Amino acid sequence: MTDQETSGVDANASELLDFFKTSSQEVSQYLGNLIPAMVELPERLRDAGTQDAAEVIASCGDGLTLLIQYASAAQQIALIKESGLAERLAGIEKQLSEAIIQMADTLEARDNVLLADIVEYELLPALELMQEVVGKVEY
Repeated sequence: MTDQETSGVDANASELLDFFKTSSQEVSQYLGNLIPAMVELPERLRDAGTQDAAEVIASCGDGLTLLIQYASAAQQIALIKESGLAERLAGIEKQLSEAIIQMADTLEARDNVLLADIVEYELLPALELMQEVVGKVEY
């Protein structure tokens, strides 16, 4: 590889890491808003007369999908810097994916109590772990 090619690779890696840092900041901000909103949902879901909470969860689908995509892409970028970070992101991606699949099934079955349990015991811990991991990315 020539010096010019090496320089181009270094520049691309630097740009990729800058993008990773910027994305991580945005994800951290999103999680900072999402988690407090999700904390109150289990109680609202368990209230038999509350249908709007299930609608709120359904409306979060795009944001949750983006978090999974971030975790997936960030794993590849993290391998450049730190394999431990990539492994944690892979675990988070798996937890989020499983929680979303279960949530979709319970939304379809209209089981708000089970949906509340999934949010409280599976989704929120995964989001909180993601917030912790993303918060450790050096901006």
